[in-house]
Amino acid sequence: EDYFTHINGDGHLYDLRWDQREYCGENCTQIIDERGNYSTHVFAREATHRIQEHSQDDSKQDQPLFLYLAFQAVHCPNEVPQEYMDRYSNYSHFSKKRKNYAGMLTAADEGIGNVTQALKDSGLWDDTLIIFTTDNGGPTECCCVQGSSNYPRRGGKGTVWQGGTTGDGFLSGPALKRFNIPLGRRFPHLFHVVDWFPTLAEMVGVVPKHFNQLDGKSQLSGLLGKADIPARQEIYVGYTM
Repeated sequence: EDYFTHINGDGHLYDLRWDQREYCGENCTQIIDERGNYSTHVFAREATHRIQEHSQDDSKQDQPLFLYLAFQAVHCPNEVPQEYMDRYSNYSHFSKKRKNYAGMLTAADEGIGNVTQALKDSGLWDDTLIIFTTDNGGPTECCCVQGSSNYPRRGGKGTVWQGGTTGDGFLSGPALKRFNIPLGRRFPHLFHVVDWFPTLAEMVGVVPKHFNQLDGKSQLSGLLGKADIPARQEIYVGYTM
């Protein structure tokens, strides 16, 4: 999907809407005109608005805020405002694709900074846990090849090598101390993205519906450094090309 026009991959449909509530239904979804606005900026702006609205709503003062922010960046297509790419103009060892990718990532980093600042300005930061993650390694040989690098891992997106099946992630925020999760520690076990749901549920003392049917496994003991046996010892990987 184009970052500026928001036209989807086949070039026919404008794909950006705003739902007034969960499970919006008929006559609830609104088409919003963001043509010309870079999607990373749009998503960060809307995220900060949700944070501000939550903090200013007296009826929600005792309610937690769950914010799922899935930036389009740094996914294909390789598009970024020129000002971000220009910051790397003196990096002579960077290819044009690498400079473009660095600019996209810089814009995303700026957006994340704006969101964390909104949490601080709204008085929510002290109780915040941030999870930063990705779905796969960068595409270096197939799909939409970018200026990404998975070094020192072999391969990239679309392969079963570690460069394609693993992604970097981290936990941050003051709530880490609240849950007694050690800081500055590298997680030593396998962790699949579907594990986050049962892990977060256990952290807040909630048992999800149909818990025994979930694909995910709680990794809380591992995060606390108390797991003698890893919660997950296998990950299924498959691609249809």
